[in-house]
This record gives sequence, C-alpha cells and structure tokens, in this order.
Amino acid sequence: MIRTQRLLAVSSFISAVLFSGNLFGQTLVDTVFTTGFDGWTDTFSGSPVAGGQPNWGVLLTGPKTLSESSDGRAADGSTSEGLGDGMFTPYVLVNTADETPATYNLSARMGTYDDDGFGLVFGYQDLDNYFRVGWRLQSSGSLGFEEGVAVQKIVDGVITQLGTGPSLFPSGDGSLSDVDVDVDGANWTISVDGNEVLSGSDADLQPGSYGVQSWAQREGGPGDRYYGTAVESIAVSSSVLNKTTTFADAIPVNWRPLMMTNAEGNQGTGVDDFGNFRQDFRDGTIRDDTNGYEWATPTAPNVDFIGPGVVLDEPGSDDLTNYEMNVRMESGDNDGIGLLLRATGEESFYRINFAAEPMDSEGERAPQGMSIQKFDNGIWSELYRDDQDDPSFVYSHEVPFDVRVAATGNSIKVWVVDDPDGAATTINYPAVIDSSDPLLSGSVGFTNWGNGTIDNGVVYSAYGGGGTSFLVAVPEPGTVILLSLAGGLLLAGRRYSNT
Repeated sequence: MIRTQRLLAVSSFISAVLFSGNLFGQTLVDTVFTTGFDGWTDTFSGSPVAGGQPNWGVLLTGPKTLSESSDGRAADGSTSEGLGDGMFTPYVLVNTADETPATYNLSARMGTYDDDGFGLVFGYQDLDNYFRVGWRLQSSGSLGFEEGVAVQKIVDGVITQLGTGPSLFPSGDGSLSDVDVDVDGANWTISVDGNEVLSGSDADLQPGSYGVQSWAQREGGPGDRYYGTAVESIAVSSSVLNKTTTFADAIPVNWRPLMMTNAEGNQGTGVDDFGNFRQDFRDGTIRDDTNGYEWATPTAPNVDFIGPGVVLDEPGSDDLTNYEMNVRMESGDNDGIGLLLRATGEESFYRINFAAEPMDSEGERAPQGMSIQKFDNGIWSELYRDDQDDPSFVYSHEVPFDVRVAATGNSIKVWVVDDPDGAATTINYPAVIDSSDPLLSGSVGFTNWGNGTIDNGVVYSAYGGGGTSFLVAVPEPGTVILLSLAGGLLLAGRRYSNT
C-alpha cells in the first residue's frame, strides 16, 4: 500500500507539471498573420509597372488604416498645357466578394500622406472595364493625373475622362475625409464631407464590384509617421447590399511601435525611422519597407545600430517569461532583419539580428550573420556575434529562412532552417547565456534595420509555411531537472514494486 501511494504521488506530481498552464507547448499566440480578408483582392497582374510593386496592407500601429505606399503605378498618362489627360493606370484593390446593384451609395473614410493620386473604384467588371474617381494635390497635374478631382471610365481597356474639377480634399498630412459616390443607374455624384464636388451620367456604368485606387503614392513629409494612401473604412449601402469593411479588423492581434534609442540617447526622427509595418493580407505576411536606420555610434560600435520595430501588445504580453517564437523571415536587402524578445516598453529588449552585408571597420554597421544585442535602460551590450571571418549563416537575397528561438531563464537558443522550401539547411546555434542582470520577461516583436525601400524590405510569415504556432510556452530549466528526477523516481518505484 505504501509503495502504491508513493507511485501515485510521483505520478500526480509529473501530471501536474506536464499539464500546467504555462508549460510544454501551451499556445500563447497561434498566429499573427492574416491570409485573405473579406474578399479584398489585388488586381495587379505584374506588368506593366512604373516604380515599385503595389504594397497594400493594414498598418499594425497608429491609425491601422489600409495603406499603399509603393510610389508605383501600372502606367502614366500625359499632360498638355498643365492639364492631365487621365490616361494613367493606378494600382487597384477590389472587393470581389460582393456586387453592387444599380442604385447604391459607396462611402469611404480616407486620406493621403502624399500629393499624388488616390481614390475609389466603382462599377468594376475587370481591369479593362470600370469607373474611378481620384484626387491629387500636386499642382502640375503631371503624367496624366489631373490636380483636384477627376473621374474616368475604362471600357474595353479604353480610358475616357468624364469630368474634372477643383477640390481641396487632399491635405497630404494623413487627415481623413468622408468620400461618397452615389450611383443611380447611369448617374453618379461625388461628394467630400457632405459637399458635392462632381457629377455626371454615362450609359456604360453598370452594377459591379468596388474598391480603392492608388497612383505614385509614398512621400511622407517632416513630422509624418506614415506614407501613401490611407483608408480607414469603406461601405456600401443599398436595398440589397449593406456592408462595411473596417480595415483594422484584418489585424488578429494588437501591436505597439518600438522606437529604439542608441547609446548616446538619440532616436531617429525621419518618417522612415517609425516604420510602416503592415499586415499584408494578400499573402499572409507582415512587411516593412521603410529603409529606416541609424548607424551604430562610437559609444557602442557595431552594437547600437537602431531601426523601427513593432511589439506584440496583448494584455499580459509584457509579463511573458519563458517562450519559443517561430517565424519565417525574408529580406530583399542586405542590411538587418531582426526579432525582439523580452521587450518591455522601449526601455529593455533583446534583439536577434541577421545581416548579409559584411561588418565595417568604422563600427557603424550590424555584424554579418547572426548577432544578439541587449538594450536595458539606456545601456547597449552584445551577447553574441557570428565569426565575422566564417559566419554560421548569412541569408540570401529574397530566400526565406525559418527561425525558432527559445528564451528560457537567462538563456537564448536559436535554430535556423535556411531555404526551407529548397535545400533546407539547418543551423543550430549554441545557447547564449546572459549572466549579467538578464531580462526575464517581456513581449516579442519584429525589427528592420535599413532594409528597403519599396520592393526590398523585410518580410515575416508563418514558420514552415503554416501549421506551427507563433508563440508557445516552454518550461523553466529547473522544471526540466525536476521532471527528470521525478521520472527517475517513478521508474525506480516501478522497479521496486515489481521486486
């Protein structure tokens, strides 16, 4: 009887530890990525293109608006005597899940951080057949997109300008206005903040899909934190279709920005230093292409290089202790793509950085390969850097790599699978121990150092292409030892009970 009680006690202990809420793979965050959103579809075919490829996505922080800031477009028109001919071709994002009736109201809350073209699309059949209304602040009306407000129709690929007019709508500072397109059969009326700005009638206007257009949009002036076209929401109201899309709903978890401070107490001040991390629901990624960076300083050479970041900001995330983060990473540049661990406010965090460019002798750049830095209340230090003559891993241009990192007690352990859909080479880094005032709790996040601009930024997506949780709990090191001892006791007890 005593032997049985002993076995039951040890077994109960193991069960309690194994199935404790904080241990052994409990999912803390299943995914931070969204693939597909409410029928919204990028219609760009890949060519022709002028400038960057379209980079539609929803900003993770700040206004959480739909953004397009590629500074690109499919094609330009021409301008004669200061008047744009309207023969341009923008990037178009369309809701293909719904079709309007013949009579409806299309409304959007939208704005811009640039002085080029943006607006709405209605009566959309395909890229060769739709109507559009656009606004532009730039006074020259260059490359075919007229200053003020303009409406065009596209029928069988032929663009016809239907009307133009002055409009004070685009402020260029991201301020949002209420835009309405009222359609009644062949008749259309455009209003901004309740004021009619343009109207007309055309027999080619048919029921169809609706969406957003963006043309050559980026800029971001002094004091701005964001770029390009901004759309908070878009709605259709009619007798048969009533639907509102709020683009912030495409973000499955909350984030906060992280502004790094270098060892000399300075932060970046340009719009690029804030980052434009966004949820790209077109392909289930999170991206940033701002090219934001500040060089490392003489105070902490090759260590306190700083760039924009975002941090998971769910309730209790700053109190997370031991966890494993799993993510796929990719860069179109050679500077720094990184992960943040144990981040608390902007005062402390670990950064795991990957860089392809060799480290410089001036002490300004990130180390090549993988390196780990610690920032704690104004003090930067380095915990690890790859051998600069023979780094264990250097990522290749636009080749993804899977990263698994475990933060347990004062230990950081990193595994990399390079080119997981190809050669799939595994790099197993040694555990890195922080033996001096380690950071023992905090959230996780992403960071970019100098990657961009436009098509060359950082890209994060689901580890392994999907199926692996983004963030899971792991046990304290001491718990593993206790489990080993308990397992030994259980086996010993079984052997003793059989004698």
